[in-house]
This record gives sequence, structure tokens and C-alpha cells, in this order.
Amino acid sequence: MLFDFAVNDLSYLVAVDSNSKWLKSLVISLRSTITTMLIDGFCHIFNSWATRDHYNR
Repeated sequence: MLFDFAVNDLSYLVAVDSNSKWLKSLVISLRSTITTMLIDGFCHIFNSWATRDHYNR
């Protein structure tokens, strides 16, 4: 639940607990890691699809 709030609305978490800097930095790093993983996965899927399409011609 806390993680969902952190990912969906970082400002909510900051407003609730402005003292825990380590939690904020953890949330920011988690969010950037998840974003990077999503982008990498999408690029991998797109590249494999484009390569397969290219070789099938």
C-alpha cells in the first residue's frame, strides 16, 4: 500500500512523512529503476519484433 502510494504520488508520501529522507530517496530510486526496466523491456520487445519482421521479408 505504501509502495503504491509512493509510486503513484510521491508528493503525498513527502507530505505524510517529510522527515524520512532515506525513504524518499529509496522511492525515487525504485521509481527510476522500474521506469528503466519498463523502457528496456519495451525496447527489447520492439527490437526483436522489428528484427523478426525484417528477416521475414
